[in-house]
Amino acid sequence: MADRKYMRVTDNYLKTLLSYYEEEIEGEAYFYGLVDHFEEQDKLTVLARVERRAAESVVPLLEKELCAASCIFRLA
Repeated sequence: MADRKYMRVTDNYLKTLLSYYEEEIEGEAYFYGLVDHFEEQDKLTVLARVERRAAESVVPLLEKELCAASCIFRLA
C-alpha cells in the first residue's frame, strides 16, 4: 500500500516537472517568435533565454525522477 502511495506522489511530481519543462520551452519559442514582429528584439531574446534557462534548471530533477521511477518499476 505504501508503495502505491509513493508511486502516485512520484507520478504526480513527475507530471508537474514535465509540464513545467514543456511550458518553459513553449515560452522560449513564443518569445523567439515575437522577435520578428516587434522592435524590442533584444528584450524578447533575453526573455526567451530566461525561459530556456528555467527549462534547463528542471532537467536534473526530471532525470532524477525518471531514474527513480524506472528503478521502482523494475522492482515491481
